[in-house]
Amino acid sequence: MAEDDAAGPSLMIGGDGQPAIPLYLLAFDKQGRCTSPRTRAAVLADANSGRYTDLHIYSHGWNNVFDEAVRHYTEFFTEYAGLRRAAGLDSNEYRPLLVGLIWPSTALLAPGEEPPRLASIGPGFAAATPTTALEAAALASEMTPDDAARLSALAAQTGPLDGADSVALARLLTPLLDAHASGDLENTAPPADAGSLLLHWSSVRPGAEPGADALAPSGALGFLDPREILRKATVFLMKDRAGTVGAAGIAPLLREALHDSSIRIHLAGHSYGAKVMLSALAKLPPGRQVASVLLLQPAVSARCFAERIAEHNGKPGGYRAALERVALPVCTTFSRNDAALNSFYPLALRRGPDIGEFEPSSSSAPFAALGGVGPQDMAPGELEVTAMLDQPGVYPPALPGVRVRALDGASGIGGHGDVRNRFTEWALASLVRQAIAADAQV
Repeated sequence: MAEDDAAGPSLMIGGDGQPAIPLYLLAFDKQGRCTSPRTRAAVLADANSGRYTDLHIYSHGWNNVFDEAVRHYTEFFTEYAGLRRAAGLDSNEYRPLLVGLIWPSTALLAPGEEPPRLASIGPGFAAATPTTALEAAALASEMTPDDAARLSALAAQTGPLDGADSVALARLLTPLLDAHASGDLENTAPPADAGSLLLHWSSVRPGAEPGADALAPSGALGFLDPREILRKATVFLMKDRAGTVGAAGIAPLLREALHDSSIRIHLAGHSYGAKVMLSALAKLPPGRQVASVLLLQPAVSARCFAERIAEHNGKPGGYRAALERVALPVCTTFSRNDAALNSFYPLALRRGPDIGEFEPSSSSAPFAALGGVGPQDMAPGELEVTAMLDQPGVYPPALPGVRVRALDGASGIGGHGDVRNRFTEWALASLVRQAIAADAQV
């Protein structure tokens, strides 16, 4: 991720005789620090200039390197602008300003995705497969030099780890995989430890039974493959990083924009980008709300908006507070066609705090993903489920009391990455139209 010292927009969306729309790229590091401060200042100045009526902030998800993120934003907003024109929605009531977030999310590759195009990952990982090397490098960057060297040696092994190496790897990764360390949510589950981590690795192996003594130096856990362990570990790492970027980086940006301008603010996030946005919203103080939120195949708990989480002493879902910071009901997509969220995610994300985003769903699937099965365990009347619509379909106004509108993407979303299409773009256009109408009634 390159730092950006430019003060103006990175790209202009539009053309063909239509007004060009500025698209800023705003970069953050893994601690949530903005690495493009001049661009950040320019975004806030434009938001407060009166030239624009609506500010869109969009976050990519996991495994998007810079070029891929830029392509995602460019394609989505170009097609979105064209869809609005075709539907006759353009008017002086809507003069948009666009922001695409860039944050270091690369580590995990879902089946069918290309490896990130990185020039070098440094010494010590040559013996590992390319994907394992990238994951090991991401994890090692969080460690001391001695621990990073030990992780490198374990990652380079081509066969299953023996008991002693399994224990060593668990102890190296435990500090990184403790959800309490991410700091964006209050957790009531016990902190992670090497023993519970090994039990988890054992439990998600098909046909495996967790042993009574997970830290035994040999025997039952000798099957562990470092490639699979590192792959699962990076899921945790990137998930917690998304929360950190949202809480530490995006929340202050939103606070300033909401305080200093009257511009309508629309948030969108794909996959872990949804966690970026929800973590930011949950950190906002009471007051002026963002206009709308669109979550595209969110890789967060299906119980993140739940009224109560039994596993956390009856506390509400970790992102329930975010619902109060949005004027319209939060709009979130889910799809049975999303293999990454319906198959891999529930197996990989099994820490106690991942239940309800302190993680997902019904008692039969406590670790389900919001983008896989839709919201779970909300209070009666709070949730509306409807099929995704294509243009010119009209989403009716939500009934009183509805706080989340879940869009069933069975016919509109073909997989986890299929979020740049007419269905998702029309969902955003519909949210904007509802926000403009709501303002006109005030």
